[in-house]
This record gives sequence, structure tokens and C-alpha cells, in this order.
Amino acid sequence: MNAVPLGGLGCAEVLANLSEFLDGALPAPFAARVREHVAGCRDCERFGGAFAVVLAGLRERLRAGSDGREHDVDPSVAARLDAAWRRS
Repeated sequence: MNAVPLGGLGCAEVLANLSEFLDGALPAPFAARVREHVAGCRDCERFGGAFAVVLAGLRERLRAGSDGREHDVDPSVAARLDAAWRRS
């Protein structure tokens, strides 16, 4: 982890906002600071890349049922998953 903030952000702040960043849910100026930090921080780049792969796989798995067809995730389930993720 970087002791010196990059892009005006420390690693902990980047990691705390990583899910929203990957969802495109951060305000553009803050997202630009996250990108700047990740571009200069090997640890956040590595973790962020791995997290993005896991998140994409999870989203794909949630969309596909056991029959192999895509299914929408019930909004209440998605909200509970999101709330649980934010608490952790």
C-alpha cells in the first residue's frame, strides 16, 4: 500500500470506493482521481483488476441460472447484496 496519496487519494479510500468506481457510479471528478491513483499504485492496480474480474464473474453468474439462460436478479436480492457489500 502507498503511504503517499496518489491523485489526492490514499489506498484505503480507493479501495472503499472501488465497487462504485467499477459500476461507473462515482462523480466524474472523483472517478478521475481514482483512475490517477490506480495508474500510479501497483497494489491498487493489481487488486482493482482482480476485483473487477471477480465482480464481472459474479454478475454473469447471477444473470445465468442453472439452465444456462440469463435471468434478471430480483431487485430486492440485488439491494440486499449491495447493502451487505457496503457493510463489509
